[in-house]
Amino acid sequence: MRQEIFPVFKYELLDVYDNGIMDLTEYVSKENQGSISVNYNMGVQRSCTFTVLNKDNIFSTTDRNAIIKPDSKFKIYIGLKDIYTSDIYWFSQGVFYISSFTSNRSDKTIEFSCVDKFGYFGSELGYNKLVDTYTIKSGSKAYDVIKTILMTDMGNGRMCDYAEPLLSSTFIGYQFPFDITKSPDTFMSDMLIDIASVLGADIYYNTDGHLSLIDGTTDITYSTQAPIWDFSDVLPEYLESSFSINSTDLINSVRLTKLDSDDEYLYTLVENTNPLSPISVQRIGRKSYYEECDTVSTQKELDDYAKYLLNLYSIAQQTIDFSSVLLPHLDVNKVVSISDTYYNYDKERFIIQGLNIPLYESGVIGISACRVASLPYYDLRSSDDI
Repeated sequence: MRQEIFPVFKYELLDVYDNGIMDLTEYVSKENQGSISVNYNMGVQRSCTFTVLNKDNIFSTTDRNAIIKPDSKFKIYIGLKDIYTSDIYWFSQGVFYISSFTSNRSDKTIEFSCVDKFGYFGSELGYNKLVDTYTIKSGSKAYDVIKTILMTDMGNGRMCDYAEPLLSSTFIGYQFPFDITKSPDTFMSDMLIDIASVLGADIYYNTDGHLSLIDGTTDITYSTQAPIWDFSDVLPEYLESSFSINSTDLINSVRLTKLDSDDEYLYTLVENTNPLSPISVQRIGRKSYYEECDTVSTQKELDDYAKYLLNLYSIAQQTIDFSSVLLPHLDVNKVVSISDTYYNYDKERFIIQGLNIPLYESGVIGISACRVASLPYYDLRSSDDI
């Protein structure tokens, strides 16, 4: 079995339809090392930095006809090259808009800072700020609403996003049971995240630049999901591990309330009662989160949202951090297994929460992950029980 890993990189400048129009790879600086940061959350998940060489000033940032403009997009790939056949297996790492750039006259370079396409709808890039009240009417279909938002004219005859959105099949025909409203001086990203909250979904842009609304992941999903890599302390892929718990921000109890359209009071409480979890209520006492929830309409939706929040807060505050050789297929919210004799882990399942990916050959990936066994079992109490 061949053990050699030879990473290669590709940078494409895209048009408004996300089609490649120029390969920038030969202009990207190898001395000014770039990176991609990925974090599992709602909205923007990916950001990156890289530097291009501009010795002939072909990327002039002051020319209105410049090749690269303030609203340009890039797609970055990491490939694994077979040193025997020269075949390259490419893995897309995301589609990015420029959030800022710095042109340096002395060394004739331009340094770019970028965020994924979700930033186009929010404060990260400053587009799509609402100047009027924006309302999604009761009965509107989720897919139609998302398409309408993506097709918004930006004032220059171009839509926000031409790429087809990806929705879980359960959401395609979903009709919102109530109006959803956002006030002026907020961003469309806030509306998109509210839509996802109503659906109990994760919302983000995938590595190929498609807006994705995917079912929120639960304990059961993580427990049955096949690991995308098996790490072990006896293999070179697993380096420099450390475990940490953020005690201050830990949440193991979520209580939500809702006054529905018939003036009936809905209530739910979910708690971490997992005997294997180091942050269960029984082990450390109750640490509570409370919210008066306006984004659901039924008891089941309230229950599901509470479970989603408890999972989210459980994942976010307890992590193992380690380094690995460059494995470009890794992504957040995916399961890996870890065998580590120091922590007594034997193919223990973990969920990737964060990645720091180097954009240079000698770099190693920084990985943050949460142990699946630490997630809560649900002790659910609702308004039906009181």
